Amino acid sequence: MKTLILGLLIFTLNANAELCGNAFKIGPLPQELTWRRATTQFLPSGEGAATSANRENFIQAREKSMEDFILNFHGDFGIGDVPPMQFIPAEGEHIRALGYSSGLNGTITRFAVSGIGAKASVDGTLLLPVSGHQGNANARAWALTDTYQIRLDSNPNQTPSTHSSWGRTGKETILLKDIKSLALVTKQEVTIPLIANIPVVVLYYRKGSAGPSGYVEGRVMEFIWDGT
Repeated sequence: MKTLILGLLIFTLNANAELCGNAFKIGPLPQELTWRRATTQFLPSGEGAATSANRENFIQAREKSMEDFILNFHGDFGIGDVPPMQFIPAEGEHIRALGYSSGLNGTITRFAVSGIGAKASVDGTLLLPVSGHQGNANARAWALTDTYQIRLDSNPNQTPSTHSSWGRTGKETILLKDIKSLALVTKQEVTIPLIANIPVVVLYYRKGSAGPSGYVEGRVMEFIWDGT
């Protein structure tokens, strides 16, 4: 499950891996987003993160690389495997990548957030992959039958970390519960509430899996907001 660095994880919307401007939500869906309508879970309001043609092209490229990793990787099992989940910030969010998961060594993806003001949250799209390590047939079946949860955890005593010791509190909160998988890579629109100067961890639980602790590199992601 953790045998290959997913090289395309590097965020390339611009050279600084940062988007500038004020975040906003969209609705109804812009034309640029219609390509993934059937494979995206939107917010309860029916809205999604602010987007653009360039952002949608970026999401489509990331999705393709993740699908290839699921279906065509030849590693320990001789078949597909599981790429780390990814987060694509909304157009205009102040996000800076501190490091990306390679799928190895307990290293998790981490983001620094600034300039969000009183809303104290960040909008974006999570790319949530199905497991591929039990073969392509199972992956394609689970892509349409699985459910998943997105949970949050934060610990005021935890310092920001690049690795798997993310400071569990045992008090995880559920952001999204029992959501239906729609594809090999489901696109999940999210608004993630943050706490100033305290790491907030996003945890991806998928039906039938061992949970985040079984694949920390792919199922755990950290956001650190500087309070501005």
